[in-house]
Amino acid sequence: MLLMNPCTHDTRVMKEATSLTNAGFEVHVVALMKPKLDAVSIVDGVTIHRVKPKLLQFWGVIATACYMFIPFARLPLVSASSSRSSQGSIWLVLGMPFVFVWILLLSIGYPLLKCAQYVVARLIRFNIKPYSFVRKNIKESKVTVAKTTLRILIKNHVRVTTAFYSRVVLLHTRLMIAVVKGNSKLFRQYSKNTYRFANALRTLATAKIAQFLPYSFRLHSINFDLAAKALLLEPDIIQSHDCNTLLGGAMIKRKLAIPFVYDSHELYLERNIGSRSRWWDKVQWSPIEKKCIVQCDVVMTVSQGIVDHLNTQYGRDDVVLVRNVQPYHEAPPRNPLLRDELGIPEDKKIALYIGAITFNRGIEELIQAATHLEHAVIVIMGPAINPHYVEELKSTASNLGVLNKEVFFRGPVESKEVLNYVASADIGVVPTQACCLSYEFESSNKIFHCVMAGVPLAMSNHIEKRI
Repeated sequence: MLLMNPCTHDTRVMKEATSLTNAGFEVHVVALMKPKLDAVSIVDGVTIHRVKPKLLQFWGVIATACYMFIPFARLPLVSASSSRSSQGSIWLVLGMPFVFVWILLLSIGYPLLKCAQYVVARLIRFNIKPYSFVRKNIKESKVTVAKTTLRILIKNHVRVTTAFYSRVVLLHTRLMIAVVKGNSKLFRQYSKNTYRFANALRTLATAKIAQFLPYSFRLHSINFDLAAKALLLEPDIIQSHDCNTLLGGAMIKRKLAIPFVYDSHELYLERNIGSRSRWWDKVQWSPIEKKCIVQCDVVMTVSQGIVDHLNTQYGRDDVVLVRNVQPYHEAPPRNPLLRDELGIPEDKKIALYIGAITFNRGIEELIQAATHLEHAVIVIMGPAINPHYVEELKSTASNLGVLNKEVFFRGPVESKEVLNYVASADIGVVPTQACCLSYEFESSNKIFHCVMAGVPLAMSNHIEKRI
C-alpha cells in the first residue's frame, strides 16, 4: 500500500490493512517519515515502512510532466536502487567546465529572479501596474529600495560564488596533482571530498529549483521515493491510496506487471482545496488520474455518488463501493471521559465534532454558534491538518469569549478509543459545508461512530447523508 501521509491517524487505511491481515495476507504500508516516528513499525500485524523523501527527484518530475501532457508518452520508470555511482567525483573532474557554467548561472540568475519577485511584490503592495513602473516616473524611494535590494542580493551571491569557485578550483587542482603523481591515496582522499562537494552543489541546486515549482511536483517526486521503497519489498499486489499516490502505483504495475488497486478516499479532483484555483489543481492532477486509472485492475471508493461519478468520468462500470465504516463493536456504556478530561460541568450537554480539523468542515460556524449556547458546550476533537489553522480557530473562540467555556479543543485519540469518547457525548455534529462535489458526496466515517455508540446526530443536508 502506498500512502502520502505518516499513517498515524488514517483509519480507512488501517481498517483495510488489518482486514487483509486477518484474511491471511502479509500487508506492508509505505508511508512518509515524520519526526519522532519509527522508520519501521508493526501495528495490528501490519508493517508500516516510513520513507524520508528526497527534496526533489528532478528527472522524475520532468518525466512525469512529459507523461502528463504528451499524449503518447509512457509512464516513467522507477528503480529500487538508491545507491549512487562511485565514479561521481571522476565525472565531476571531467565535467568541471560545466560546473563553472552552472555556478555562474546560479550566481547571476538567482539574484535577478529574486529581485524581480521583490519588485513585483512592491508594485502590488503600492497598487502600481507593472507597465506604469516602466513607462512612468514613480517615487524615488521605491526605485531606491529596489536598487538597494538588488545590490545586496548580488553582493551576497558574489561572495558565495567566489567561495564556490575557490573550493572547486582547489579540489580540481589537488585531484589533477594526485593523478599526475600517481598517488592513489591522495586521489581517493580528494575524490571523496570532491564527491561530497558535488553532492552539496546538487542539493543547493535542487533546493533552488524546488522553490519555484508547484507543490504538486513535489508530490510527484515523492511518488518515486515511495515506489522505490515498495519495489524493495517485492509485492504481489500494489494499492494506491488516493490520487496523490496513483503515479507510484502505476509505475510499480509497469515494472512488475502485478495487479493494481486504486482506493479513492474522496473525489480527488473535486476535493476541498479552500480558496485555491480548482482549474489549476485539475491541470496538475487530472492527467495523472485519467491515464493511471486505465491501468487499475480494481477501483474502489467510499460512497455511491463517487462511484457513479468515476464510472461516468472514466467510462468504467466496475468501480466498487467500500464504505468507510468502523468494524462492529458493542455500544460502549455512557461514560464521563470528555467531561472529566476537559472539566465540563455536569449541567452542560456535550456536542462532539470528531474528525480532521480543517477548513470548510463547519468548525467556524460551530464556534460562532457557541455564543448562543446556554446549556451545552461544543468539543472539537481530531488531528490538525494545519496547526496554524487550529491556532486561528482558538484565537477566534478566545475573542468571542467561548474558548474553554462553550468551546473545547481536544487532540486526536487512538482509533480503538474513538468509540469510548463518542459515547461520552450527548450528540454528534457533522456540519461539513457543501463547498465541493466531494463533500456533497461525502459519507463521513464519524457518522458510523455515532450510530454504533447510540449517540444522536446533527448533520449537513447532503446527498449521501440523506440516504
